Formats: sequence, structure tokens, C-alpha cells
Amino acid sequence: MNSIPIWRYIAVGIAGGTLSGLAGVGGGVVIVPLITAYLALSQREAHAVSLGAIVPTAIAAALVYALWPRDEPPGNEVPAYIAGAGFMISAVLAAPIGVRISHRINQKQLKRLFAILLTAVGLRMLLQHPVLGNAILIAGFALMVVVGIWSLVFHREETE
Repeated sequence: MNSIPIWRYIAVGIAGGTLSGLAGVGGGVVIVPLITAYLALSQREAHAVSLGAIVPTAIAAALVYALWPRDEPPGNEVPAYIAGAGFMISAVLAAPIGVRISHRINQKQLKRLFAILLTAVGLRMLLQHPVLGNAILIAGFALMVVVGIWSLVFHREETE
């Protein structure tokens, strides 16, 4: 273990958990930047820690959301759970592909891909325009795929 004091790990966990629950994200969007900035782990290590933290973080947040009184009329819960199940199944099947790709590219390229994803999602949220926001998100995802393929084909380097 590195020489970073335990309180920093606790502070990053509290900040990451709170912001993840507030924003409704699995944690990586919040936790990865916090880990790389304040715990001095590499991008790849931060991704691994984030993936390990997703399950307990998401379960805790989902339970609170499920038990919290709703502001909207009842009846929307079933479609949300069905959509969630579909998302969960596809994400579980696709996650190993992403991990394999992340191990084939270097840290700098991994940071770029993560930055592209965060930028695209952030722009979409800021604009809140259904058509334009979705176009930006799709373009950001497409750019991320292109940069990832380009990195794999032309700049593969052995790292850590």
C-alpha cells in the first residue's frame, strides 16, 4: 500500500459515494478522477477500483431510491425495473470487452478515452436538448470508439 493516509481514502469514498448517489451514476465518472487526483493511482488502477466499488455503491443508492417516497404518481416503477434489467444484462456482457481493450492501450490513451466520454456526457447534460444532446452523445461515443481503435492499431505500447 502506498504512503497516502487512510483518511484520504475515506474522504474519496465519501465524496465518490455522495456524488454518485446524487448524480445517479455507477461511480466511475466521479470515483476515477478522485482516485487519480487524490490517491495517486494510475488510470488503469483507478478503473479497477471503480469497478470494484460499483456494485456496493449502486446497491446502496438503488435501495435508498427504491424506499424513498416518490414525487410522481405511482405506476412508472415496473418499466424502469424492466429497462434496468435489460441494461444490467447487456452491461455485464459488454464489460469484459472494455476491460480487455483497456489493457491493450497505454495510460495516456485510456485517459483520453475517459476524457472524451466525460466531455460528451457533460455536454449532453448541459444542453438538455433531446436531439442535439443525443447527437453529441452519439458523436462522443463514436469518437471514443475511433480513438480506441486508432490507439489499438497504431500506438499499441506495452505498459505496466
